[in-house]
Amino acid sequence: MLRIFPKHWFTWNSEVLENDISIASIEFLAWGENGEIITHDCCYKVYREPGLSASFFLEENGKRIAWAIKPNPFYKLFEINYAGTEYELKAESPFLRQFILQERGLIIGAISPNHAFTRRAIAELPANIPLPIRLFMIWLVLLLWRRNEQASAVTSDAMST
Repeated sequence: MLRIFPKHWFTWNSEVLENDISIASIEFLAWGENGEIITHDCCYKVYREPGLSASFFLEENGKRIAWAIKPNPFYKLFEINYAGTEYELKAESPFLRQFILQERGLIIGAISPNHAFTRRAIAELPANIPLPIRLFMIWLVLLLWRRNEQASAVTSDAMST
């Protein structure tokens, strides 16, 4: 089990712990949908393909090692491909923040907030999936939570004027 903790109050940048030991840092750039995943031995680039694309990539030393596609802008769903294996990461319900990970239609993991009003989360993902790929999946979920928070802020600002 991986535990995700935000680094500060107003950021989505997070520390990832396993057995109470920091194993990685997940970073978002201030603008856009790009970032980094930093482990003790490597730094991975995460980015959305430029333009109107719904493709996201995990890159190690300039080489794409995994990618995700968000096939529908209205659904909280990613189709992830790593080394020929396809996964589906999707919201368990349109009304909840919990995501489930499926392989061939079977639920094999989940990423859940600790409770409704926090950025802290728990990721229960199979250990046979390499750590950088599990961290990429966490980054994708945090990205959607971040989008949702930003959209809520814009909506509440528009309604107060």
